This record gives sequence, C-alpha cells and structure tokens, in this order.
Amino acid sequence: RSFGREMESSPLARDVIKTMISMARNLNFDCVIEGVESAEQLALLRSFGCNLAQGYLFSQPLPEDEVLPFIAARRDRSLPAERKIA
Repeated sequence: RSFGREMESSPLARDVIKTMISMARNLNFDCVIEGVESAEQLALLRSFGCNLAQGYLFSQPLPEDEVLPFIAARRDRSLPAERKIA
C-alpha cells in the first residue's frame, strides 16, 4: 500500500510496481494490487498492465456477512470502464 501512495509522485515506486506486475504476468500468476484509493492510482496501474485491484476506491472493508450481498448487488451492474477492476 505504501508503494501505491507513492506511485503518483515517485518514479522508483512506479518502477517497483511495474516490475512486480511484469514478473507476475511472465510467471502466469495473477497479481492483485491492494490499497487502491484513487482513480489516478487505478489509471496508472492499468497503464502498467494490472487487471486486478482492490481498495477503498471500490469499497471500504466489510464484515464477513456483508461481502456476498455486496458482490451479488453489483454482479449485473456495469461499472464505468475505469472502475471495472475489483
């Protein structure tokens, strides 16, 4: 999450994140970036090839009994393209 906060202003943080995403893809692993809090962070991650992310941009942490209803309520709802990662 600390890299996520810094990636908008730090070239080093961006390079670390890009490298992690690239390494995961090259090894055929899914890479979920956690702690995404802004549309700007999401846009940068998309430009790095990230297709899985989670964080406050999508939802605050939920109690266990609220997770499935939350997902079900949004399953058929189309999100704007810039927020389709979750």
